[in-house]
Amino acid sequence: MARHLADMSEAGLLAESPEDIQLKIDNYKKTDPDIAYIYILDGQGKPLVHTFKGDFPDNLKSSPLSDGKGAYRIERVETEFGPAYDISFPVKEGKLGEVHVGLKESVISETSRTITRTVLEIALIVFLVSGLFSVYLLTRLITPLKAVEEAGREIARGNLQYRVDVRRRDEIGVLAETFNNMAQSIEEMHRELAESHRELEAEVEERKVIQAELDRSVRFLNNVYDSIIDPFMILDRDFRIVKVNNAYAALKNRTVAELINKTCYRVLEGRDRTCGGCVIEKTIKTGDPSVKVKKTTLRDGKEIWLELYTYPIYDENSQITHVIEYTRDITDKKRAEEQRKRMIEELERISRTDSLTGLFNRRALLELLEYNLKRSHRYKTPLSVVLSDIDRFKSINDQYGHPTGDEIIKKVGRLIKDTLRASDLMGRYGGDEFLLILSDTALEGAMELSERIRRVVEKTDFVINEDLVLRITISLGVIDCSDMTDVDEIIRLVDNALYASKKAGRNRSYTISVS
Repeated sequence: MARHLADMSEAGLLAESPEDIQLKIDNYKKTDPDIAYIYILDGQGKPLVHTFKGDFPDNLKSSPLSDGKGAYRIERVETEFGPAYDISFPVKEGKLGEVHVGLKESVISETSRTITRTVLEIALIVFLVSGLFSVYLLTRLITPLKAVEEAGREIARGNLQYRVDVRRRDEIGVLAETFNNMAQSIEEMHRELAESHRELEAEVEERKVIQAELDRSVRFLNNVYDSIIDPFMILDRDFRIVKVNNAYAALKNRTVAELINKTCYRVLEGRDRTCGGCVIEKTIKTGDPSVKVKKTTLRDGKEIWLELYTYPIYDENSQITHVIEYTRDITDKKRAEEQRKRMIEELERISRTDSLTGLFNRRALLELLEYNLKRSHRYKTPLSVVLSDIDRFKSINDQYGHPTGDEIIKKVGRLIKDTLRASDLMGRYGGDEFLLILSDTALEGAMELSERIRRVVEKTDFVINEDLVLRITISLGVIDCSDMTDVDEIIRLVDNALYASKKAGRNRSYTISVS
């Protein structure tokens, strides 16, 4: 109503007389019993027209004009009709004046109750729908992700045929399909490696036959030499290269002429003596074939992985006269192995790391606790554990939202970690709880450390953003578990100590007897 009158008055104040405007507002008031009054102020804040029976009320004369930004204003006033709510709108952004409409308080109160009831009903419906939708999302997201995690474990155990069974078209489905493609590649790579190994074993057997035949027929040697396309060379007992093929020369970024009749360690490595662990020297000394895998840098700076096989050549007196070195470039194979190793390590790291804080998760903490418990028994050293959680964390989540709660969890985790010694271990046990494993630490030392952590947290300003800085406290339960043997019992007792700390008033360290 007030907004409509303001729009109407903008034209009226410019084109109509005050008498015409007075007739219009009188008509509006008569047709609506809920309206207590209507009045219009001019650009200087003086009454122009109004519907009051007598003079314009003094308590309304001082009402300031709007700020000119077009916003309406509501305030409660006392009138000859009783309490009312004054609703005002500026005319021409306040330059021409203001329109005021007074609504009886009874109308506003009834409307407020109706709106409040409606809002509560809508909020309840939204809460229920949100809960159902959250459960639906958890089911849709976590279940397939766990399937991918389990598939990763299976592949890490060697079950390369294991695949993820997720038939979806969304991002989870793409992730599952990508994982399956990766698993398929690993399986095929494994088969290729096995086949390569069998081929190598067959080649070794073949070379043994060649070794037996070399001292009988130079002609056969030349035929074999001409048929080999992989890099190889033949050296005498003085490590001088007597034969080399083009593939080997190309591998070393040399020409055949640059290699022939040169000692291998000088022309290839720039050394005055044989290299450490030289397989050629080993074959000359032992008479046995040898194999070696090494990483080398070519003259152009390229790094490659080579697999070297050496075989002795005997004369008619069974004396070794030469050695064949056969070389294979296995750079692609090594890269595949390293990629698979990195993937397995990354999967293992993810399975032991809390995604929010980057600290150890519950699984890793329980494994570390069991390991340190056994170590404590073996070396007869003390071991203590501390369990902490944030006081009244639920109210923080409820008041400021879960993103703020997550920020506080991360910052508390960093504060605790920065306070610990290098030998101490910690992680997020769950929710807002952190578990500390203090090796070589008796109860007294554990309590001192616990109190130091508590004071650091208590004195820290948790700056969430420019407008929000919080102060929080934590409660801690502490026990000495040096004489205990069961990890589950340790967790139960330290949880009891934490509960006792809460019950005693929070923001404190508390210990209980474990005997």
